[in-house]
Amino acid sequence: MAKMLMEYQSGEPIEKVLLVRETQLKTARNGNLYMDMQLADRSGALPAKLWDTSRELFDTVGQDDFVAVVGRVETYRNRLQLNLNSVIRCDPSIVDKADFLPTTENDIDEMYAELLAFVGQIENPDLRALMDAILADDHLREGLRTAPAAVQYHHPYIGGLLEHTVGVCRLTQLVIEQHPALDADLLRTAAALHDLGKVDEFTYDLSFRYSDQGQLLGHLIIAMLMIEEKVRSMESFPAHLLDMLRHLILSHHG
Repeated sequence: MAKMLMEYQSGEPIEKVLLVRETQLKTARNGNLYMDMQLADRSGALPAKLWDTSRELFDTVGQDDFVAVVGRVETYRNRLQLNLNSVIRCDPSIVDKADFLPTTENDIDEMYAELLAFVGQIENPDLRALMDAILADDHLREGLRTAPAAVQYHHPYIGGLLEHTVGVCRLTQLVIEQHPALDADLLRTAAALHDLGKVDEFTYDLSFRYSDQGQLLGHLIIAMLMIEEKVRSMESFPAHLLDMLRHLILSHHG
């Protein structure tokens, strides 16, 4: 297996294809241009500098491009960075994108089966029909399986949303067992769907970023819009039940 970026030590040479997360053209104290970049693979990201460069070269490399770099790993102010001798843009068709997206260490199929078993306990026919409609939606189902749960704070990797959702479902099951007077069906539905909006809050094809919709609305509102769309396609859904589900999802932050 090829050596991952974060496995390199200070002083080691590096010759590797990396993903450009950020790049800026700056002017050094001597007046020469340099490229100030952040380069990454699935193990993490490091700052990188290409000194004495040109605007022409800078214009060939953009965010989310793959680049072949040659240089050395160095320590600057107690942090690792890449001091580069060359940067060449690569054809993305020759790159295995799996090398550049961090992925959950847990088995996605096993976690998804656990989620299905959890929502399979829902007996309320309206809530069960809602869950069935959401899980039958190819886009939502695949997003639940593969989306990250965040850009950087918690579960920021492929399958992170599913891992986080299953964790919340496990906690919810414990609460239900300790407090049998609660509406178990409503809690199970809310636990499974509380972060559904993260399916569209982020883009996660090459790197994890907020989508335009994610920046403008946020995942709480996006989840509610998704749920309301499914409810409209159903023959009937009790208005009060929808309001309680809305409340649980829209209020779960804080």
